[in-house]
Amino acid sequence: MSEQESSKDESKPRSVSRRVINDVMILQLVEGAEPFETARILNDAVTLAIRDGYRKVILDHAHVRYASSQTAGAICSAYTGLKNMQGECVLTCLPRSVSEAFRMNKMDQILRIFKTLPEALEYFGVPQSDAAAPGVEG
Repeated sequence: MSEQESSKDESKPRSVSRRVINDVMILQLVEGAEPFETARILNDAVTLAIRDGYRKVILDHAHVRYASSQTAGAICSAYTGLKNMQGECVLTCLPRSVSEAFRMNKMDQILRIFKTLPEALEYFGVPQSDAAAPGVEG
């Protein structure tokens, strides 16, 4: 694989890590897979969080530089799935390109978007002292 191909692959989410702080599930996208695979992984992670009883979910994009239309669709599905269960899904740390795309499609008027993870945790009522703690891998 050439250096250019390797760099290109590194810009795509490949999985989702789960972390819990208080009653908030944080799903952090990490780099590497194809867009359709990312959407499936994200859908599976949100479905599992709902099944596990979480109604407050943060989708953390701190390690993502690009999101495809499939990923945007998965984010909308996460929002709808949680809303239907009297829960809420918020986004944090969106890359500029994703934030601009959401603004153009007016998704920023539907979804709550925070610049930082601590802001999103504060929105869900997590005290700063708890937000600073490492959390539990979920």
